[in-house]
Amino acid sequence: MMLIMRKYFVSTPFFIYFIAEELEVSGIIAVVCAGLMQNSESVRSRFITPRQFYNGLVLLKLIRELLNNTVFVILGVLVVRIIRDDLIIGNTNSQWIVIGILLYLTNLLVRYFYGLLSKMGNKGSIIFALGESMEQ
Repeated sequence: MMLIMRKYFVSTPFFIYFIAEELEVSGIIAVVCAGLMQNSESVRSRFITPRQFYNGLVLLKLIRELLNNTVFVILGVLVVRIIRDDLIIGNTNSQWIVIGILLYLTNLLVRYFYGLLSKMGNKGSIIFALGESMEQ
């Protein structure tokens, strides 16, 4: 019974998205609303069934990590294919690489100054700028 409930818990956003799209309404907004409702339900039930609540959190963290890693693997494969195709065609225009580096450096600076504004200190701001955001 618990496995069936977890399966529906994970697949609920997909069902809601496809049903909303069939009804010709925004699937993304429908999934966000369903997530908010599911979150409020989990807050109320976390003390009633703490083991199930904890297992749900662990399962969501695992799925989030798998999806994030999948996205980066796909992006890595695509970048390699794009670079390879550009080299085969003879297109040596590396302007997009320079733009990417500039965007990355801008991101580092913004995160560094945000760390300074948050009173993390110089060392803490550097760590924050170079590190990944921590989710609780």
